[in-house]
Amino acid sequence: KRLELKKRKRCAAAMIYKIFLVEDDPTIVSVLDRQLAQWDYLVHSVEAFDAVMEEFTAFEPHLVLLDVSL
Repeated sequence: KRLELKKRKRCAAAMIYKIFLVEDDPTIVSVLDRQLAQWDYLVHSVEAFDAVMEEFTAFEPHLVLLDVSL
């Protein structure tokens, strides 16, 4: 039972943070997605502004990176 408890603690400590990226430039999306994935973040990107709220609600991110000129 102790080993099982230790495994649970490690899983909780290794939480994967989700980042929601709203960006219409595919080059920027590619660079950010690749870099953030290397740092073990889960990234979901949206290019179409009309789909943002629906996908945001479904993804439930910890952080949003938003292109302010979009």
